[in-house]
Amino acid sequence: MLKNVSIAKKINLALSSLFILILAISALSQSKQETALVLSILEQQAHEQADTYFDSLNTMMLTGSIGQRETLRHKMLENDNITDIRVVRGDKVNQLYGPGLASERIKDDFDRRALAGEEITQVISTLQGETLLITKPLIASKNYRGTDCTACHNAKEGDVLGAVRLEYSLTHFYQQVQQNILRSTAILAVVLLAGLLLTLFIIRKLILKPISELTDSMELASDTQDVTTLIEVKNQDEIGRMVTAFNYMMSNFHYSLTHVLNTAEQLEDISTKLSTASTQTYNSAHQQKQEAATINASIAIMQTQVEDIKAKASMTTAASTQATLQTDKGNALASATIDEISMLTTQLDHVVDKMHQLGEQTNNVTKILGVINSISEQTNLLALNAAIEAARAGESGRGFAVVAEEVRALAIKTNNSTKEIQTIVSLLIETSNSSFAAMDTAKVTAAEGAIKVSQLADMLNEIAREMQAINQLNDSVTESSITQQALTTDIQRNIETIALHSDETTVVATHASSISQELLNHSTELLLKVKEFKLK
Repeated sequence: MLKNVSIAKKINLALSSLFILILAISALSQSKQETALVLSILEQQAHEQADTYFDSLNTMMLTGSIGQRETLRHKMLENDNITDIRVVRGDKVNQLYGPGLASERIKDDFDRRALAGEEITQVISTLQGETLLITKPLIASKNYRGTDCTACHNAKEGDVLGAVRLEYSLTHFYQQVQQNILRSTAILAVVLLAGLLLTLFIIRKLILKPISELTDSMELASDTQDVTTLIEVKNQDEIGRMVTAFNYMMSNFHYSLTHVLNTAEQLEDISTKLSTASTQTYNSAHQQKQEAATINASIAIMQTQVEDIKAKASMTTAASTQATLQTDKGNALASATIDEISMLTTQLDHVVDKMHQLGEQTNNVTKILGVINSISEQTNLLALNAAIEAARAGESGRGFAVVAEEVRALAIKTNNSTKEIQTIVSLLIETSNSSFAAMDTAKVTAAEGAIKVSQLADMLNEIAREMQAINQLNDSVTESSITQQALTTDIQRNIETIALHSDETTVVATHASSISQELLNHSTELLLKVKEFKLK
């Protein structure tokens, strides 16, 4: 915001701001100091008046004229600065003498705090303005300025009998403080303004005027572009050193511009020659590029044909290779199938052996069951005979008859169980025989499948051999195509290299021509610019 403002205005603005800041700080500091001093004095006066008011009330109590205390209160209120003064009666006094006057009752929280024993000194805001509030609790004492409060009020020492409340208006005193501050501020403003004007005069005389003269001389040299302009050095202070530095700079400019003028003239001549050579180089490179493009087009057609042959050979090779892979997979699958059939046959033989062993064990079980059946029949006969003999024995053989009957019953159950087991074993033998037949059939089928799979593997091997022959032919074609393609690629690469060099030469020639032309333009422009300065 201040970039385009002159130094004089900046200095004026800075000093004016400093003047206003000093004036404001001084006024604020004085205001706070005087206000604090006045408030301290008024607090002391208010405490003294509160003590005087209570001493007067105490005297009226001792002389028996306490009934006239409201008159004393009104007398105190005739003071313009006292807005309220009263006594707040405590519970002890109310119990002895009644509630008292309306002005002596509790009205707000300040009265309650005072009766609680708190001495308050506080500035409050009222309708009349700022007011100093004083509350002093009246503590019962056996010797309060020669008076025994405890005897008259039937209280203990330390009890709060009441409180004196005084409100002192600060408006008049604050107005006086403001008037004093205004007078002091006005005097200080006059002194600071005089100092400001003197400072501005000195700055303008010693700094701004020499700087303005130096600026005028520099602007004149800039407008006329006269680098021979020098300024007279009048003083050896900072501004004098600035003028000396300006003269030294102008001398350096004169020397440098003279040298630049000579160099620019030589540069213009060289740029003209360089531009002509660049144009000739560009024309030769462009013609070489066109001839290389024609050869490259012919080679591209031949390379396309070779690429087509190679692609078809590659497709044939890929197809035969894929067929060979599929044949190899089929052959491997056939071999795996033969192996699995062999394993299946072996497992079937193992199962048959186990079933033979099962048949033998079943026959053994049948034999054992025959023996058990025979034993149970004999046991049944013996038990029957024992029962008959026990019946003949009469009463003495009755217990033996019961045992014989139980043995006979067990023999019958054993015989029945043996028959059931024989039935199950017979079924097991029939199932085993059926399994033998199925196993034999499976072995025959597996053997036939192995033969067919083996034949399939032989056919796949024959196909694989034929595919390998085809692959060899395709490889020969592909190899020939690759050789031919490599030759054409080398030729094309050489042609492309020639074309690339031609392009690079063309680009470089174009760039060189552009640069030489630009250099010629700049050298001409530089020469014109340097000639604008006055060097002689």
